[in-house]
Amino acid sequence: MDDLWVTLSEAARILQVTARQLRRYRSDGCLQEKRVGRTTLVLARDVKDLRRLKSNPERFVLGDLQTHVLLTRLVRLEREVEMLKLVADIDVAPISLDLASAEALHVSCTAAAGQKNHQLQEFETWINIFAGLRVGSLTSIMKVTSEIHPWEMFLVLADRLVEELVNANGFENDLALQMLHDRLLRARGTLREESTLFEASQGRMNLPLTALPGAHTSK
Repeated sequence: MDDLWVTLSEAARILQVTARQLRRYRSDGCLQEKRVGRTTLVLARDVKDLRRLKSNPERFVLGDLQTHVLLTRLVRLEREVEMLKLVADIDVAPISLDLASAEALHVSCTAAAGQKNHQLQEFETWINIFAGLRVGSLTSIMKVTSEIHPWEMFLVLADRLVEELVNANGFENDLALQMLHDRLLRARGTLREESTLFEASQGRMNLPLTALPGAHTSK
């Protein structure tokens, strides 16, 4: 069931919950979801995490939704940390991704874009990823996620990391942070260029570089 998406009815069946309870899990962030046409799918790994938590009385208190949410997010964070460890040593050479790794990377990016106060090691890791993604990698991400613009979430994350660095305490007097900021800007620029090439490879020549997210951001 890992690295797959399941329908809401299938998730409810696996978790043995009602549609109403499943909606509560979704609204509280327990289940990551995406839409394919008119169908809503949830990440199978999140469903598996919930099922495991529910079956472990030492880590899950039935009916305590807040505890449920916190524990589920902890499991998800652990998974994202493991993903980041796998790519932490990537240099700026082009990144080659199989479909499973492409989906895992996109999931990690989506999670990172939704959090605040990233650690310095995370900045280093994402800089390498932004600089290493190429048209082939973006194509793999598109295939496994069905995202028309697979680069979009990565640029959203890049913009948020730039903003987080600029707003960090002492940034103006911290040479190390300023150097990290410069590297992040260069990596984001590379990602924008590859995103434009990807759009061209898909026959969408009408999307210029300046139309990409954050293209007008100079900080």
